[in-house]
Amino acid sequence: MFDMSAFASAKEKVNKRRVATSGSAYEQAVIELEEFSKNPDKESLEIAGEKLIEALKFSPDNPEAYICLAYIFYVLDDDEFAWKYINLAESYLEYLPDEIQSLKNEIEDNLPWLKNKQNQDQDY
Repeated sequence: MFDMSAFASAKEKVNKRRVATSGSAYEQAVIELEEFSKNPDKESLEIAGEKLIEALKFSPDNPEAYICLAYIFYVLDDDEFAWKYINLAESYLEYLPDEIQSLKNEIEDNLPWLKNKQNQDQDY
C-alpha cells in the first residue's frame, strides 16, 4: 500500500529544493544587477535576466524577480516588457512601494498606446 507519509516527505524535499534553487538564482541575479550598477554592461543584464527567469521557473510568485526584470527591460529601453513585468509584480503585492510606483509611472509615460487607451477609457 502507498505510504502517504513517504509522499508528504518527498513533496517537502522537492519543495525545499525548488525554493533553494529559486532563491539561489535570484541571489545570483541580484549580484549581477549590483555589478551592472558599478560597471554598466549588457552582459551583466543578460546574465541577471537569465537568472531571474530561472528563479521564476521554480517560484513564479516572486514579485521581487518581476520588479528586477522590469528594471532590466526599462534600462534596455523596452518599455512594453518593463510594463508587463511591473504589472506582474503588482499582481502579487498589496501595493507597490513608492519607488517602484514611480518607475511604473515613468514606464507608462513612455507608452503612447497605453496613454491613448487610458484617455479613451476616461471618455466613457
